[in-house]
Amino acid sequence: MKTSTRWAVLSVVCIFAAVLLTWHSARRVTEACELLQIAQDEAQMAEAWHLRAGKALATCGVKDALATAEGKACYARRFNDDSVKCD
Repeated sequence: MKTSTRWAVLSVVCIFAAVLLTWHSARRVTEACELLQIAQDEAQMAEAWHLRAGKALATCGVKDALATAEGKACYARRFNDDSVKCD
């Protein structure tokens, strides 16, 4: 096999590997966002956790993630202080 042919084959293999790794990474990020969304919806966590999860979900593109997180954070705060009023 000629050197130029080897380089062409190697280039194609490298490009294929890069595309495959990018796709795999994007899928893992999507799965992580989905898992965080489930935890945000189902778990009773501390106020700070809800606020940080809301920021992360907003980065994932979840609609109204910050507003939802603020509401859940308020309920978490109210759990420890009955005088807190949430909308």
